[in-house]
Amino acid sequence: MVIDYHKCLGCRRCIPYCPVGAISMQGKKAYIDMDKCVECGNCRFNGCLNGAIVQQTMIMPRAMRGVFSNVREISPNTGVPGRGTEEMKTNDVTNRFPKGKVGLACEMGRPATGTSFLDVEKIAQVVVSHGGTLETANPTAIIFEEDKPGIVRQEFRNERALSVIIEALLDPKDLPGMLLALKEAQKEIDTVFSVDVITRVDDDGTIPVDQYLKEAGIERRPNGKTCIGIGHVS
Repeated sequence: MVIDYHKCLGCRRCIPYCPVGAISMQGKKAYIDMDKCVECGNCRFNGCLNGAIVQQTMIMPRAMRGVFSNVREISPNTGVPGRGTEEMKTNDVTNRFPKGKVGLACEMGRPATGTSFLDVEKIAQVVVSHGGTLETANPTAIIFEEDKPGIVRQEFRNERALSVIIEALLDPKDLPGMLLALKEAQKEIDTVFSVDVITRVDDDGTIPVDQYLKEAGIERRPNGKTCIGIGHVS
């Protein structure tokens, strides 16, 4: 996003609408720090009443910021807006997380904190090194090297985004070690992230990963999400 200084009134309304603190005042006009800006569009659509914030022509690699940050943008490799991934929500149709396997999602920069792609790489490398297979139907697949899972491609190494989800599939036995490694990795990154453990519930109602969470010293939250039958076959 850039400022049209002929239209900017200097009202400061846009400043609190920027989730990553990229907007400040320079003299009597608003200023956008392009290094910090993640191209989410929140300032443009919600923060300015005079049309003074405009979307500049976006080309790669910067355009990738909008893919992960602006809910109106379509991911080139998934055809879905924003971070666009089905995740676990339609597993009853996709079976991306079959019985006997565990899905893992690391949601980075959320809510409204932002993350660098280099920090995404650090967490993705933990996941891969502990047996996780990264999901190719996830938007992150386009920023990683094809032959080096979890390594960010050279052209994207200086980019940022409002929120990125790393998604992977692994064997349950690898879960405790991965979770412990993620605890250590959080000390080396400059953002927040949450970890989702995705699993099919057994026929008797038990949750098969509970024993592995216990090994890692983690107690399952009682308000975890349960998705039932919201997928459909077209």
